[in-house]
Amino acid sequence: MPARSAPSSTLSFLTLAKIAGFCLGLLVLWFIRDIVLYCFLAVLLAGVIYPFANWGAKHRIPKLVSVLFVYLVLLGGMALIITLLIPALIGQSEALLAGYGNWLGNTTQYVKEMDFLQKLEGAGIHLPSFSSLPSQFQPILGNAVSIIADIFGGIAGFVVVLVLALYLVIEDSAIKKLFHQWVPKGYQEFATRVTGLIMEKLGGWMRGQLLLCLIVGVSCFIAFSILGLPYALLLSVLGGIFEFIPYIGPVLSTIPAMLIALTQSPALAIGVLIAMTIVQQLENNFFVPKVMEKTVGLNPIVSIIAFLIGAKLFGAVGAIISIPVAVAATVAISEWREFRRVSPLFRH
Repeated sequence: MPARSAPSSTLSFLTLAKIAGFCLGLLVLWFIRDIVLYCFLAVLLAGVIYPFANWGAKHRIPKLVSVLFVYLVLLGGMALIITLLIPALIGQSEALLAGYGNWLGNTTQYVKEMDFLQKLEGAGIHLPSFSSLPSQFQPILGNAVSIIADIFGGIAGFVVVLVLALYLVIEDSAIKKLFHQWVPKGYQEFATRVTGLIMEKLGGWMRGQLLLCLIVGVSCFIAFSILGLPYALLLSVLGGIFEFIPYIGPVLSTIPAMLIALTQSPALAIGVLIAMTIVQQLENNFFVPKVMEKTVGLNPIVSIIAFLIGAKLFGAVGAIISIPVAVAATVAISEWREFRRVSPLFRH
């Protein structure tokens, strides 16, 4: 006599329980999203410095010494940037704001002198005056105070990320012990392997992304300097920073360069457009494949969807970390499928 199958009501209850548990987990993650972000950034940083620590361990250098040396280089580089680069960027930014305000004021005055717009004025339609634009930046400067406060508030988060990354790199045995305490016995090896692969992938992505930002920034600076574009340093730094934003980063870096070039001459604007097109083509067809080909390996459709979701949920930060999150999720899903295929836990 054939065995009876489980009642459909039981299956439905189990399915609903799994869905409810999944939704509850997502809700908890949403409430602790700041902590999750710190942990994710720590994994990114740990992935960047792990190869250096591993190389040091092979040459009998303690991992703690290697990590602290990397931190010293990192903080020294940041101090050097602040000392040498920031003052120049501030000076060019102030000159840009002043020149842009004068340009808008002159343009508005010229437009108002046209016969067509004089008729609009006679009809009661008044154009806004941009001559007082610099004074309109005062509220923005007031808001900058709160932004600076947020930056200083983020210092604590930065320290937390450094400490977590240090722990992830030097305490391999402690991580395995943590898995032994919290992960069921049959899944401990899987959890350790997935964590290592995710850290390796994310570290490779971060190192590659930093290299791409440097390449794009230097390329833009060389091109802008040759063309004689004003504020070349500021625009090049923006180009390197925008490289972190997938897909729309090159467009965002081209727009301000084109606007400033247009204030000089149409020929300069055309030259800037050609230069940016060349830089982007070299990036897409040479630098990205060479740097990222073996690191990311992410389906373009998946990466676009991840980018849209990240930007929608978390804005600019979500857009920047969307690709590494998608990479981590892809690694976890792929390893989970392989684990289910070979593990005796799922054999019937």
